[in-house]
Amino acid sequence: MDVVERSFPATAAQLPDLLAFIEDSALALSLPGGMVIKLLLVVEELFLNTVHHGGPPAQTAPVRLQLQRLADAAVLRYEDSADAYNPFTRLDHRALDLPLAQRPVGQLGVILISGFATQASHSRIGERNCIEIRLAIAAH
Repeated sequence: MDVVERSFPATAAQLPDLLAFIEDSALALSLPGGMVIKLLLVVEELFLNTVHHGGPPAQTAPVRLQLQRLADAAVLRYEDSADAYNPFTRLDHRALDLPLAQRPVGQLGVILISGFATQASHSRIGERNCIEIRLAIAAH
């Protein structure tokens, strides 16, 4: 079981460093290339949601990322100090069937995340949102 973790200030300027960390870590953990791309999309979506929609609490503590390699999956744990919010409670996958102009603003990134994940969960621990995303590693 291999684990890497790091914290980043919740500012848009940190996005390139955060994505480089995820890419380097995923490669160091020998995760498949297709999974690396999914992880980058997931982390970018979560991080930009924190930065743009997290409210003042999001700026008080850094975002913490943990990436773990298991035998059959990669597990991403994402923590922020944004306002309490569970992004998975109101998912409506039917929005993807609507013409682009009729799709609601918001939630499409979270629908994408839930589509990648074999498991996606949210918990609130103290003053922090904790999101855990599990991505299956395909057997060869």
